[in-house]
Amino acid sequence: MFDFGHTIYMWNMIVIHRLVAKAFLPNPGNLLEVNHINGCKTDNNVGKLEWATGSNNVLHAYRTKLRKTKLSEIQVAEIKNLIKQGLTQREIASIYGVSHSTIGEINRCKIWASVA
Repeated sequence: MFDFGHTIYMWNMIVIHRLVAKAFLPNPGNLLEVNHINGCKTDNNVGKLEWATGSNNVLHAYRTKLRKTKLSEIQVAEIKNLIKQGLTQREIASIYGVSHSTIGEINRCKIWASVA
């Protein structure tokens, strides 16, 4: 999947920040996750990335008060309306910068079931 206007540029399910980290950041502890130091998921500058454990990555997100979700309740309501209007999951995903599987989960009420 290629999306040059957004950070979900993927090649075999590897997102760009992981590619940058693997290419330019030493990982002597063989850590498995890449943390965006400044909390900005669209900033894949090598100076803004670091290798982290899963727990350190979650702790960093908590301490920096990062949002848990990409979508607000209003956006989810809009998505549900777009589904009713007949737009495809991929079209809607492109509009909101999320994966088409996220749109499918919203459609099947696996997530955001409380939003009408």
